[in-house]
Amino acid sequence: MPGFAESSSSRIVLKPEAVADFRSQLRGDETVITELRRDVAGHPAFLVLRALPEGRIAYGVVATDYLVRLQQAIAFGARGHAVVLDQMGKVIGHPFHKWIDAEFDLSQIPPVKAIMAGQTGVIQFYSPAYHAEMIAAYTSVPETKWGVMVPQPMDELYAQAGEVRSAAMAVSFLGLLAAALISWCLARYMSRPLQAIGTAAGAITGGDFSIRAPQFPPYVPQELHRLAHSFNQMLDEVCRKNGELSETAIRTQAANRAKSEFLANMGHELRTPLNAILGFSEIMKDEIFGPLANPQYKGYAVDIHDSANHLIKMITDILDLSKAEAGVITPEIGPVHLPEVFAQAVRWLADRAARGGLDVAVDIDPQFTAQPIETDRQKLLQMLINLLTNAVKFTETGGTVTLSAKPSAEWLEIQVCDTGIGIAEADLDKVMSPFGQVTSAYHAHEGFGLGLPLTNKLAQALGGGLTIESVPSQGTTVTIHLPRSSALAAAA
Repeated sequence: MPGFAESSSSRIVLKPEAVADFRSQLRGDETVITELRRDVAGHPAFLVLRALPEGRIAYGVVATDYLVRLQQAIAFGARGHAVVLDQMGKVIGHPFHKWIDAEFDLSQIPPVKAIMAGQTGVIQFYSPAYHAEMIAAYTSVPETKWGVMVPQPMDELYAQAGEVRSAAMAVSFLGLLAAALISWCLARYMSRPLQAIGTAAGAITGGDFSIRAPQFPPYVPQELHRLAHSFNQMLDEVCRKNGELSETAIRTQAANRAKSEFLANMGHELRTPLNAILGFSEIMKDEIFGPLANPQYKGYAVDIHDSANHLIKMITDILDLSKAEAGVITPEIGPVHLPEVFAQAVRWLADRAARGGLDVAVDIDPQFTAQPIETDRQKLLQMLINLLTNAVKFTETGGTVTLSAKPSAEWLEIQVCDTGIGIAEADLDKVMSPFGQVTSAYHAHEGFGLGLPLTNKLAQALGGGLTIESVPSQGTTVTIHLPRSSALAAAA
């Protein structure tokens, strides 16, 4: 082979050692492009080598003029450009011609390192030539191992982004303006019918059931026509139901008045003869006008007196419960000394407790012994008697009944605790209802089941309430809760 190669514009002189090196690089029939060299005129060029039979080599010289022109054709922005590199990272094409002439080595900058590693991508780096942060897209050509890098200064991108942002803001403003115009049109088309229905609903909330949703123009969507029709139908049905409820309420009030009048009349009619029976039987049992001829008559007089007394108490409880349910009980609040009321209630049941062999104990917190509380004395006494009566009635011989008073965070708690037969949990609600009686043990005793419901109503009338805790065969604790603020008003 000759010692030099020629093209139309370039010639490179090859030394024997270079030829030997080229032979060692060729494998089979592959084509090899050498790194950047200089032709005899000093211009950059490449050798294209191909192996031939019998150890021969065919080669040609390729000048870089075409690559430079191609690189110069790629430009964007003020300083955006393209860079062409050989496999060693030397500049083939660049805006700076002196870099081309000097075969400037860019192998140490990050995008060129990536190109030499055969990678493709985008990277941001600092350019010493432009003294600025750059962003570059890069790729490598596997056949030649050359690379192309297209960098652009970041400040140009920021400027372009600002222009895009300004355009986007202008478009957004126009969009908002268009949306406002469309919303105004929709308000006339849809919102006003909905507002009319909302106004009608607000009037109904204020108690005006005569208002109705208006008839909408034909251009209003059919869904709103159906909504207004359904709304008016609902109002018609509500008015009809209200009329029925009003009639029911009137009938209920009339029935309650009739019941109250009946109970009042019956109470008066029954109490008059019962008081007479009670008075005459008391005279007879006490033998005020002389001894009875037959001792049995005295026993009969005692039975008549007790029965009349029981009937009067039952009638009084029924009337009181009726008043409480009607909400016509008016408490008479005043100073009340708990020890006095407790003692009076215990004396009321003392004989019956003694006959049953029961021990009745009283436990009052010291703060309630010296200072009175503010409540209704008569109603408090009535509640205590009702609860003590039940406790004595359902406690077997040898048991204990305890009446106590203690303060809690918000309440004055008055408790009646017994060791009697107790109440099953499933029956607690029933015993709190009027005439509620449960289990055979209750039926074995006198009474009509009015004590607990009446006591609960009286406690509520005083601003409190009543709770029951009970365990069958172990006993029952009934607690009256009275507001502590009012209960300790006198002490304060």
